[in-house]
Amino acid sequence: MAMRADLFPEMYRLEETYWWHVAKRRLVLTLLTPFLRNHAPGAFLDVGCGTGMMLKDLSALGRVVGIDGTMDALRYSRQRGASCVILADCSRPFPIRSSAIHVVTMLDVLEHLDDDDLPISEIHRLLRPSGMFVLTVPAYPFLWTYWDEILGHKRRYRRSALVKKLERNGFSVLRHSYFYSYLLPVAILFRVTKSLLGVNVKMRSDFIALPRWLNRFLLSMSYLEQYATRFVRIPAGLSVICVCKKI
Repeated sequence: MAMRADLFPEMYRLEETYWWHVAKRRLVLTLLTPFLRNHAPGAFLDVGCGTGMMLKDLSALGRVVGIDGTMDALRYSRQRGASCVILADCSRPFPIRSSAIHVVTMLDVLEHLDDDDLPISEIHRLLRPSGMFVLTVPAYPFLWTYWDEILGHKRRYRRSALVKKLERNGFSVLRHSYFYSYLLPVAILFRVTKSLLGVNVKMRSDFIALPRWLNRFLLSMSYLEQYATRFVRIPAGLSVICVCKKI
């Protein structure tokens, strides 16, 4: 199940300023950038580029390519200025030659695919030797909600299982951590309360409108977490991030 087409305009509108999206992209860059020092700019690929904000951020580091399985995503990515975006089914071999890419990002895409080994092996193929791969996924199967179904998720992940999967597919995992840790108690409390009360809440979107001060506060919390991930692994959170190198 793919993400509903009517969610793309909302994502395009929110991705530049909404704390959840901003925090995730900045965490990716925070953990990735130290491994890119002393390397000439290369080709960056964003798998499942969505509405193109990650492509826009990566364009400051080198040449960028985006692939996505829907024309809506490519149209919005082009509106953001991405000139090289390719329509491709992420559950099939990618139309990119082997060893052509320096860095791949794949943010909240793997959980959408029936076979989550194939895209990882494809990314390994198209990366140059010692190329970098950064991915994020939603954490913990017990946190599954109706919103996962709306987004077309097939599963949620535990960090240890994701690390093993990456290693089986030829990657050395350099950094791995949970993130959005400060929201995990709230998410668990919400799910326990719903279960105890027998409430079945089906919201149109998890990205509810926030007052500006709350958006800024949550973004500030994410900055503190990003700083911490430079030194320690966050032991729990709503999502998982891994930074890997092709071996």
